[in-house]
Amino acid sequence: WLGLPAALTVVDIGTGTGFAALAVAQAAGTRVHGVDRSPPMIAVARERAAQAPGGGAVTFAVGDAHRLGLRDRCADAALFVTSLHYMTPGPALAEAARIVRPGGTVAVAALRTGTLVPSALFREVMAEHGVPTPDFMAAVGSLDRLTALLGAAALANIETGQDTLRLADADLADAWPVNATIASRRLADWPEPEVAAVRERWEARV
Repeated sequence: WLGLPAALTVVDIGTGTGFAALAVAQAAGTRVHGVDRSPPMIAVARERAAQAPGGGAVTFAVGDAHRLGLRDRCADAALFVTSLHYMTPGPALAEAARIVRPGGTVAVAALRTGTLVPSALFREVMAEHGVPTPDFMAAVGSLDRLTALLGAAALANIETGQDTLRLADADLADAWPVNATIASRRLADWPEPEVAAVRERWEARV
């Protein structure tokens, strides 16, 4: 969906388990740096890079999307692939704009609010256990809201599009660790049998 040419320097912000970074790195000569605030997700991303063709062109680091610690204008493109909703969107977009060279690209893939079924079911199951979990996608989960945020970050030549996302079995396998990591503070004090019961109920619905 990006249509980026080869031989670029790309920063994947909120890289998670590295799926987008590794896909972009398949383009010849492209170097990708993935950043995420979660050490467990970065550990998974590094494991995947070690096993993936072209994974040597990808580096991963634990970091803050709002303060990346990278030089001004150091990248040709910055990506947020279903990650912006976990951040404070305005400051994160401004930081992306700072690190991208003039004429570069800041690309955002966002999910429409309520459409990611595994996450919606996770919130449903957690609520049944007395733990309300917010829908983080609400902040960027409509075309109007996202376009306004991009404009407020002083990004020019904004282009938008919509597509249908179909999850594969591998995506569903990723969904539990992603949701559980996001809710880790809530789950930390739960006994293991209760966490296992939540997972079993969630997997049955997914």
